[in-house]
Amino acid sequence: MAGTHISDPVPGEAADGGELPAASWRDAARERVRQAQQHINPLALQHGVESVQGALTESKIAKVDADTGKLKIRKLGVARAVIAPGKALRRAVEGAAVADHLKAYNESAAAAQRDRTAADGASSAAEFASYAAKKDYLRDWARRLALAAGVTPTEQLVMRHAEMAAVGIRGMVFLRRLGVPQAIADLGRYFRDGTAPDYPALETFDALYASVVTKLGIRQQVADEAIVTFLNDCWPEWKAGIRDHPVR
Repeated sequence: MAGTHISDPVPGEAADGGELPAASWRDAARERVRQAQQHINPLALQHGVESVQGALTESKIAKVDADTGKLKIRKLGVARAVIAPGKALRRAVEGAAVADHLKAYNESAAAAQRDRTAADGASSAAEFASYAAKKDYLRDWARRLALAAGVTPTEQLVMRHAEMAAVGIRGMVFLRRLGVPQAIADLGRYFRDGTAPDYPALETFDALYASVVTKLGIRQQVADEAIVTFLNDCWPEWKAGIRDHPVR
């Protein structure tokens, strides 16, 4: 069994076969418990316990004590299960409701992951697409970045990092990620007159974004996903940078 080694002393027994002192035995036990807890998924464990309990109660093999809430084996239920194992098995399967518990677990796990993602400030293509003015999204993104770093999102700090994001997207997304495969090495190629909007990058971002999508003939979702991937990649480093060297 994984995690068990023949060379490991059992609780209460020293490696040489002698008895461990009581204090050492307790320390060893606590360490084993701690190691086990590190690998337990509480949500999965909860659904597993409920599924097993449902199987035992539905098959009449056990019942929940109304006073203590504990599961108690029913001798009559065990006897009936022996006499009619097929019927008991069908009831157990129905009571276990494995598919229902699995669905509930997956939904709960997905919700928890969404919560963690939101807490980490990760961008999503759907969120980015919901902004009519993309420069507004970059400002809001920069504001969340400052808050995540534990720094007051002053106007100067927000505008600086929103501009940084716009500049980065121009080079890393519109040119390298989307432009290079189409042999576009100059932002001006996205415009009919061959001239790209000048800086500041944030104020000209929406015009450039619209031209990139039109020129490449791609769905906005493709561009949006490339943009949010870049922003998510920048998030940890930029957050650390704000925290260590905030701009007031």
